[in-house]
Amino acid sequence: MNNKTLSVPFHWNTAVWLLTAFSVVPIALLWFIAEYSDAIAWQKYLFTAVILLTYILAVGFMPKRLELSDSEVAMHRLFGSLRIPMNAIVECEKISKAHLDGSVKICGSGGFLGYYGKYRNKRYGVYTVNVTEFNNLILIRTESKTYVFSCTQRDKFVEYIKSNMK
Repeated sequence: MNNKTLSVPFHWNTAVWLLTAFSVVPIALLWFIAEYSDAIAWQKYLFTAVILLTYILAVGFMPKRLELSDSEVAMHRLFGSLRIPMNAIVECEKISKAHLDGSVKICGSGGFLGYYGKYRNKRYGVYTVNVTEFNNLILIRTESKTYVFSCTQRDKFVEYIKSNMK
């Protein structure tokens, strides 16, 4: 790639769109009920603050773009980027959704604005997920961490990383 980068935005599948849309409607309804109920004013403000904070955090940690360069793999989001140095990668492979079967969310999002955060299953132990669709999954391992990303140009990413692993 010679100091060039391959940059791919995360593609939302239908399930992520629907989960996101259907998560917004009940919250909006609850806010409307709280706003026009006989609740004490501080309760209304607290409820509104919790909703706003939840949305801000969700949008801030939502995966936006996966980028590959000669020196690193970077997953960009509003609240900073997750960077994996190329020389730290010990394994990179294409995986299927079946590899994530039995996963339990430890902390993160289970479909609202994507699937991201810390998850655990028997195959990988604790791993970090940044996925917005399950058809093009990439597993990246370092000595101490495991990552799963979705990428519409998965073949190019995996081929390049494998050719440059230490």
